[in-house]
Amino acid sequence: MNISKNNFVTIQGWMAMPKEEGGLALAGAELIAYALLYGFSQDDKSWYQGTQEYLADWCGCTTRNIRNILKSLLDKGYIEKREKRVRNITMYDYRTTDVSNFHPEEKFSGVQEKSSPHNYKNNYTTPSDISSNEDISSPPKGEVEQIVDYLNAKTGKHFLATAKATQRKINARLKEGRTVEDFMKVIDIKVKAWKGDPKWDKFLRPETLFSAEHFDSYLNEEPIVVRKVKRLGERD
Repeated sequence: MNISKNNFVTIQGWMAMPKEEGGLALAGAELIAYALLYGFSQDDKSWYQGTQEYLADWCGCTTRNIRNILKSLLDKGYIEKREKRVRNITMYDYRTTDVSNFHPEEKFSGVQEKSSPHNYKNNYTTPSDISSNEDISSPPKGEVEQIVDYLNAKTGKHFLATAKATQRKINARLKEGRTVEDFMKVIDIKVKAWKGDPKWDKFLRPETLFSAEHFDSYLNEEPIVVRKVKRLGERD
């Protein structure tokens, strides 16, 4: 799991109080999931853009259960979601809705700080913090999983975002200031060059693509342009 010892979730009373007393009447994993999403989005502008696995880690359940929990919270109107497309992959962000009608007297009293330690957007390491070691603890799992999912979608392979070696490679490049889009560009370039080639297809893997030795050169390669070769006698 990628929950660090400094992460926390604040559960406020109105989240668990009975509805007749002005609360949301949440309990168990549903309560934890809601509290986590609230921590990310209580400023009414931000969205939770992490993975379902991160929510599942906090709630101690499976991603299938998390999907059911998110659906339940959506059906109750306690959260909302938005869809986004990243390089032809559909992803979802979540945030809590304004439920001040459930707890009007407490909505804006005693709330936690807007920048919670578990908010991975505030946990990035700047280039000045880079060491020679490839750290596995940060940046957060959300970006690692996006990158690995994209690699799998483009190659048809089944790499795991939880693999320690993969996390080290990706986290090290992210610490250097590379973005998710940079990783996707590298994947696109090398998939076009190597996919289906008996000699090179095997190198479409995190160990090769995201290594310190290769990543920068791959990123700056010109994409291969596939041109149709005219057959003899074929007109333009």
